[in-house]
Amino acid sequence: MRGWLLSAVGLCLVLPVCAQEAAPTQDAPLISAGVMSARLTKRVQPEFPRDAIEKGISGVVTLRALVSKSGKVDELTFVEGPEVFREAAMKAVRKWEYKPFEKDGEPVAVQTIVRVRFGNMPANGHALIGAEPIREYSGSDAPVRISGGVMAGQLIQKVTPLYPANARRAGVTGSVILHAIIGKDGLIRDVQVVSGPEMLQIAAASAVRQWRYRPYLKDGEPVEVDTTITVNFNIGR
Repeated sequence: MRGWLLSAVGLCLVLPVCAQEAAPTQDAPLISAGVMSARLTKRVQPEFPRDAIEKGISGVVTLRALVSKSGKVDELTFVEGPEVFREAAMKAVRKWEYKPFEKDGEPVAVQTIVRVRFGNMPANGHALIGAEPIREYSGSDAPVRISGGVMAGQLIQKVTPLYPANARRAGVTGSVILHAIIGKDGLIRDVQVVSGPEMLQIAAASAVRQWRYRPYLKDGEPVEVDTTITVNFNIGR
């Protein structure tokens, strides 16, 4: 009997660790990523791992999330993807928040799939840097298109990109042009690569995601902005 009790205690100590890799066990309906992306109210961009930047690694991390009645991510399970991105993806998604999902007029906990893309993975003809799901805009909700020159004057925090070691060794220089969505709070929401040396794209977008702007005002109110950002790389700098 004592041996059985010790085994049971040992099992209890192991279970919490194992549960990190197991699918959520709560009896919550599985809602599609597309439906949940439209309910996303707070999305924290993941930090691009330094090792991945230097090696030019890109990839997709798939996670299974349990979203609580309040819209917060209660549980997060790694499903698949490059190991180098796992920690960064999970750290960011744990901070995401959703508009509570309702069933019969009452908020309920739900499960959903979240995919976090790192690097130059194709998206609408461009290379996407950052996290899925990407928000779609329409009508009055669409960001205001502002030139890169005007937004440069709004910049209050600029992070210099890390020059990829492989690009430096190869003598690669040039400009990376990025398409960006800047939120009402001046934070970068989405970044897509438009053009530029492939070996420099990840580093450029990773740095720009950390840039901060003064909120752009239209009729006295802050608005989201659609703009272009150019990042220059010179080995001699």
